[in-house]
Amino acid sequence: MKLNKLFLILGLLTISLHANQRICKTQVLRSFGLQSRITPTATNALCPQISYNCCTRRDQMKIHKTWNQVNREYIQSSYRTSRDSFEKLGAILLSKDDFVLKGFVEKFQTAMRPDDAFINHLSDLVSEYNKRDSKFYSELMTSLRPKLTTLHSELRSFRQSLFCTLCDWKSHQFFNPQSLTLQYSQPFCLALVAKYIDFLWDKYGEIFKLLVIMSEFMFLISGQRLMSSEDSATFLRYLSIIDRCRLDNTKIAACADVCREFNINKFTYMWDGEPKMITAFVDSYDRFWAVMNDDVRLNQLFMFRSSEWTRERLAQFIAAESVLSKNMAVIAQVGVRKNTFELNFKSSNVKNFYEYKHPTNTVQIETLDEELSSYSLYKMIDPPIDVSSFMIVFDPSAGLNPNNDSKEMNFDMTVDQLLALLHSSGTNIAALNEVIDKPVSDVMTDITITDIADFINNPFIEFARIVKPPKKVPRSLMSVASLSWNIVLVVLLVRLF
Repeated sequence: MKLNKLFLILGLLTISLHANQRICKTQVLRSFGLQSRITPTATNALCPQISYNCCTRRDQMKIHKTWNQVNREYIQSSYRTSRDSFEKLGAILLSKDDFVLKGFVEKFQTAMRPDDAFINHLSDLVSEYNKRDSKFYSELMTSLRPKLTTLHSELRSFRQSLFCTLCDWKSHQFFNPQSLTLQYSQPFCLALVAKYIDFLWDKYGEIFKLLVIMSEFMFLISGQRLMSSEDSATFLRYLSIIDRCRLDNTKIAACADVCREFNINKFTYMWDGEPKMITAFVDSYDRFWAVMNDDVRLNQLFMFRSSEWTRERLAQFIAAESVLSKNMAVIAQVGVRKNTFELNFKSSNVKNFYEYKHPTNTVQIETLDEELSSYSLYKMIDPPIDVSSFMIVFDPSAGLNPNNDSKEMNFDMTVDQLLALLHSSGTNIAALNEVIDKPVSDVMTDITITDIADFINNPFIEFARIVKPPKKVPRSLMSVASLSWNIVLVVLLVRLF
């Protein structure tokens, strides 16, 4: 009887042991060009709030270097570009009242004699265009400027916090390469949309809706668009999902699509801006819209319209593509969520903010793993993944939360401070001095380097050979002390029975 109980208890302990094993999701980190630990350690110098760290020392040095030399300025300049491009719309909005669309409709009707249904649709567009005057848009632009700056400042922190998310073992459960899903925190989503939903509506429900109307009007009378059909579909989708969310931004069912537009690993129009699209729109406006008060050139636009509009084609267009469509829910489902920028780092086409130079299944790379005793070759076992393409799901109690991950980050520390933290396993930057630890000095002597900061800041030198590997210690998923304690518990339980 006692023997059976012993086996039962041992079985339960074995199950508990396997359930409590903390294994880093190396596939995620290595897809970002990081090395990844197998099991987590206690501290991370860059992200002090992490209690289970999956980034090696080399990873932390690489992250520090990558952020300070490339990604910080790239993201900041991207947001500056976004704000500067948004300003270009100001002149167009101020000149809105200079174009009396009703007069253009009359000229088009005289020159082309289209079907009544076509003229009726043009008249409906004119009515929508005339709902707001230039003064309204001027005041709206003034109110949106500081909000846009605030949004970009917060997004910059969120983008930076992805490094901490990647290093945090607790966050790895929210990356699922098998189902291709990312799990977001529902409270994070609802807090984000509650803060910015009015701003998003003012931008897309007012300003960009006007741009879509202008583009559609020009397309109907000349066959020329001021923005691509893909961009138009994207903004119509935004109209639908933002309007649904602002009616009740306390429910995830209403706001999930808005939150999904915030991609932790890609820029999107809604949250990060659309400078390329705006630049193209302004260029098209100067070529076509701004010459509409010239009767000769206007008639040329009419006459060289590339195609005719039948009743059937017009009805199909209004239903599926027009800003006046009654089927916005359908348009919202088929609208394209498009990236803002082609992101390029170090002459390598990538699909995320951070280095995407991952090894492939057939390539071996030399690296330094702090869990091994020497330089070694490791081979990628799992295929690389692109989390930006994953489907986003929400959980009311747990999930990725960039707001929490960005609360405490030490990315602005000096290289010497980072090295001191890594070699002392400390977490208090203020307590560090400027003296380089002896293990680092020994490495510098070995490779004839005199200034460690210059060495690390050289963008052409990797970090793999900076840290001397520790002595090889047999690695176990459970410490000897912990295992011994469990054995003592088993003996005590057997005696009790």
